[in-house]
Amino acid sequence: MSLIKKLTATLLGTGLACMTAAASDAILLPDQTAETKPAVDGINSKLIFGGAVDGKDSYAIGGAVTIPLGHAFGIQIDAGAGEFDSYFLGHIPVYLGAAHLFWRDPSKGLVGIYGDYVHADIAGGLNFYTAAIEGGLYLDRFTVHGLIGARGGDLVDTSFFDRVRLLYYPLDDLNIHIGHSYAFDNHAFLYGAEWAFGSTRGAAASLFVAGALSEESGSRTFAGLRFYFGQSDKSLIRRHREDDPPATLTSDFDFDSDVK
Repeated sequence: MSLIKKLTATLLGTGLACMTAAASDAILLPDQTAETKPAVDGINSKLIFGGAVDGKDSYAIGGAVTIPLGHAFGIQIDAGAGEFDSYFLGHIPVYLGAAHLFWRDPSKGLVGIYGDYVHADIAGGLNFYTAAIEGGLYLDRFTVHGLIGARGGDLVDTSFFDRVRLLYYPLDDLNIHIGHSYAFDNHAFLYGAEWAFGSTRGAAASLFVAGALSEESGSRTFAGLRFYFGQSDKSLIRRHREDDPPATLTSDFDFDSDVK
């Protein structure tokens, strides 16, 4: 078994166990009262700008809007576009959209459903889609977040898909993460970090770096800026747990490991 498979198998097993625990805790979706924080702390949004830092001449822009649905539920809409230097097919314009519908208790975790659509402007246009269960578990300064479901599309069979990440916040405004993704018979080891600064009037900026190391596509690393817009000033860890869940498609930019 290759090193990547050993690492990702361990991460996937840990992520599945934590997501199962989160789902079992929320299976009855207990009533949330004024004693608990809302699933979404008011309408909020973010913008993301990133580009390759490994000489692969790729860039992307994305964003997300998150809206509360009552006290215990929320919905998030993601969108993005970019051009990626594919290992196999050269430069590929890509357009994408996603939606998350979720229950969340910011002190415990979230459970929801997720779907996305990706259009790659090659060969007359190729379309890909994902349908998954989304879960998150908040354990002090650790967060486990993941998607498990199915991905399919043009020229490929629908098959198992996962993206699981373990995030650690050594400081309230800093996180580092590792993770695993699997799509279209390709494993990838994920890694990255984010540092937030300059929070004022509900807005904040952050620097991020994120990458993927896959068996078929090699490694690729992206870096860029995120801009958060919320209802009040707060730390990065609170924004991730009280405002917007991860914008999955526009957070890691590891499209070449998913769209080959």
